[in-house]
Amino acid sequence: PGAVLVNIARGGLFNKTHVLNALNDGRLGYLASDVAWQEPVDPADPLVSHERAYFTPHVGGVTDASYQCMGAIVAKTAWSLQADPWLGETT
Repeated sequence: PGAVLVNIARGGLFNKTHVLNALNDGRLGYLASDVAWQEPVDPADPLVSHERAYFTPHVGGVTDASYQCMGAIVAKTAWSLQADPWLGETT
């Protein structure tokens, strides 16, 4: 039933009252969100407890692979800064 709304950007990008109404009347099939409109989220909020709404605590992209990638980027950046003439000679 209806569309699927996926929000991984910012919690304030959608009007939660409109989303709840759309879920309730079937215009929206599901909500999946990795962000919230306020922190901490009130567990009694009807959108949070809706049977077709799914939330992760803004860690949906945190995996072993993402940590390895972040580590590689930090190492590469640190290595390149070591050779930067603007920083002076480092050893």
